[in-house]
Amino acid sequence: MKKEQLDLLLSTLPKDQWDNPPEDSALYALKCYAEVYGKGKATKMGWWDYWYMKQTLPTQGEIFDLVAIEEDYQKQREEARTGSKAAYFPVFIDF
Repeated sequence: MKKEQLDLLLSTLPKDQWDNPPEDSALYALKCYAEVYGKGKATKMGWWDYWYMKQTLPTQGEIFDLVAIEEDYQKQREEARTGSKAAYFPVFIDF
């Protein structure tokens, strides 16, 4: 994994969650692989594990999208909380 990709992946979570990331984060998947195949652990990764890892770990572009999505979500929450944006309520009309 490239350093830039790892830095982006780490930027998706606060520093205090790096040791114990939530299970739905991409950092959790990376941590699982590091615990099994890290230094002093298993020396060879099976072809299936390698293929699955390459399919499930996000690419650098996908990580950037995750950061942008989280920033948009936080911005929308702040706008809704402060009332700076009009609320949208769907209206269902039966005719």
